[in-house]
Amino acid sequence: MRASNVRDGSVSQRPATPADPRCRRGKRHPFVAVLLIACSAVVCGAKSFAAINEWAADALQDALAQLGARTATALAVPVPLSGATIRRVINDT
Repeated sequence: MRASNVRDGSVSQRPATPADPRCRRGKRHPFVAVLLIACSAVVCGAKSFAAINEWAADALQDALAQLGARTATALAVPVPLSGATIRRVINDT
């Protein structure tokens, strides 16, 4: 039986979109994707920004795609976020 608040689609479409504190210029990764990737890393045991960065760099492409990571190239390969991007977004939130 499915819960009434669960929709089909990727994980990044499930939460209500919080306000993005970043300025429009230079955004490469969706705000919700950055938060979901950071939260996933913490749930998996990451306790620092360096550990979150390592988790994001080592994450499977399917996991990054489900979390809403930006894709690059004609092959639509999900791009892992840099540690600086994660740190800036978390600190600004």
